[in-house]
Amino acid sequence: MSIQPNALYALNPDEFVSTIIKKDQITLAKLLGSGAFGKVYQGTVKDFEGSETTPVAIKMLPKDASSQEKIKFLEEAKLMSDFRHKHVLRLLGICVDTVSPWLILELMEVDLLKYLEKRRTLKPSDPHALRLRDLLAMCEDVARGCCYLEEQHFVHRD
Repeated sequence: MSIQPNALYALNPDEFVSTIIKKDQITLAKLLGSGAFGKVYQGTVKDFEGSETTPVAIKMLPKDASSQEKIKFLEEAKLMSDFRHKHVLRLLGICVDTVSPWLILELMEVDLLKYLEKRRTLKPSDPHALRLRDLLAMCEDVARGCCYLEEQHFVHRD
């Protein structure tokens, strides 16, 4: 039986992002969903950028992720750390004092699908009902964010 060295030991987290967030600063609240790389939780980070607590999304690899998956995950973090666009969630930092690394992202506090479902049931005469111009504006915002990502040679897999 041969022992494979852990490829992460050779990595310097500072090469991937400028902000390292310690696990004891992070509180997990609830599962938001799953994606190509694992699970995403809602939570908070203590003492971040001058505020007492900051609401965040925490993207986690599975505990049994391979070294190669962990490296790809950190490479994604490096790419995301340069994104600056109002329609793209910002990477706030990474947590590496866990079994697998965590990406700490801005939290999109409004659940868009729930918002749309709620508005769909309203009558057109209701002042809170969505109008075509509202839907087109949302589509334009998403398209602007996707266009920016494409310009950065990034493909959003989810």
